[in-house]
Parts: sequence; C-alpha cells; structure tokens
Amino acid sequence: MSRSCQSGTFGKWATTMLQQFKFNAYLRFFMLIYFDFTFFSILKIMEGNSSSTTRQVVSFFSYAFFVISIVAPVFFLSIIIRKFPVLKEKEGKAMFNTLVLKIDKASKLRVAQPMFFFGRRIITAGLLCLRIDNQYIFLQYIFVLATSHIYILYLVVSKPYQTTVFNAYMLANETFYSALIILIFIFSDATPQLHIKVIAAGCLVTSIFLLVLANILFIGYLVVKGPIKVKEAIKEAKIKRIEEEEKAREEEEARIARRKKEDEEFSKLPDDTTNIS
Repeated sequence: MSRSCQSGTFGKWATTMLQQFKFNAYLRFFMLIYFDFTFFSILKIMEGNSSSTTRQVVSFFSYAFFVISIVAPVFFLSIIIRKFPVLKEKEGKAMFNTLVLKIDKASKLRVAQPMFFFGRRIITAGLLCLRIDNQYIFLQYIFVLATSHIYILYLVVSKPYQTTVFNAYMLANETFYSALIILIFIFSDATPQLHIKVIAAGCLVTSIFLLVLANILFIGYLVVKGPIKVKEAIKEAKIKRIEEEEKAREEEEARIARRKKEDEEFSKLPDDTTNIS
C-alpha cells in the first residue's frame, strides 16, 4: 500500500517537495546561524584558553565550524557554477531555492550574488573580534562601508534579481543601510561639533524611516500582487531582459564589425596615396 502511494502522482509530488524542503531547510538554517557561529568561533580561537576539558571541546568545535564557514560557501559557489545549466530547469533550481531565491539564472555573475552574503559576514565577524585597543579597529567601519558601496555598484551593474521591483527594493535597502553607516560614524569621535551631530541625528532618523518604509511598501506590493501575478511579472521581466540583452549583443557585434571595417579602410589609405603620386 505504501509503495503504491509513493508511485502515485501525489506520492511523487510529496517526495519531491520533501527532498527540496529538507535540503533548503538545512541550507537556510546554516545561513541563519552563519554569522553568530562564525563570530563566537573566532572569538574562542582568539581567546586561546584550553585549560579544561570543556574548553578543549569548545575550542575543537570552534576550529571545526570556522573551517566549515570558509569551505562551505566556496563549496556552494562551485556547485552553482558547475551545475549552472541545471539552474535553468525547474527541478534543478528548486534544489537551490534558498541560495538563488528570486535571482535571475541567466548569468553566472548574477548567480554569484549569494557569495556577498557569506563574504561580508565572515570578514565582519573577524573584524568585530578585534580588541578595542587594536590599531586596526578602524577597519571595522571601513570594511562595512566599502562592502556596502561595492554591493550597491553590483546591484546597479548586474541587476541580479528577476524583476525591476526586486532590484529596486534591494538597492533601496542597501542605500539606506549605507547611509546609516555613514551617519552613525558621525556620532563617534570623528567630529566634536554639536550642530553637525544634530543634523546627522535628523538624517539618521530619516534613513531609518525610509528603510522601514521600503520594506513595508515591498511587503504590500507582494500582498496586493499575489503569487500568481508575481510569477507572471517575473516571466514578463525575464522575456524583456532576454530581448534587451539580445539587442545589446547585436548592437555590440554591429559596432565591432563597423569598427573592423573602418580599420580595414583606414589601412588601405596609404596604398591609394602612393598610387596617386
């Protein structure tokens, strides 16, 4: 009886959903605990105290998870790049829904977007473990600000998400987040002037409000559109992007051919001048 249920349509569907759920659930759990476990692992490794058996066990697991936090993202990226053609199929990309959620799978540059998630967190975790009297403590602010700006440029250039609304939402989030970093820095010892801090406080509250507003508007957009219309919008955006990229490719090929023709014509000019002489 159980075998007949498994071989039926519902049984196959349930088996497929369970396999995808289990894989994506484990992956989502790893992504949720990634920063915290990496941070405490580095903190324990830097402490270097293994005087008791309990501390030795904790140190062992700290080293183990720190190695996993480095190897796992590289492993995920290698799988995605190696199985890149499979991501264009529904069954293939379903296994990586957590990593490539709402990401356009037509380009390897876009598919590599999740590596920003792991890269930013592991380096931030390491920098946050620096002692307050460390001479490189200022790198915490520089790294967070620099990676935020790099990610903004990446979003503008590659547009990794499937629709314009998704890209605009992520760009707004990262822009307001970057503004928060800059404004928070003003409240440090960067400037002692009180009126600058008051202006920065107003801008800080505005940035927080805009960040919350962007998330509320995006949630409202998803609720109003509904899952069916969102899928239709994704399909339309995908077709439009393919047409735009194809048009851009044809224009680039025409430009290269035109330039090649101009170079050939230019190379013939000295011969014609010699014959005329």
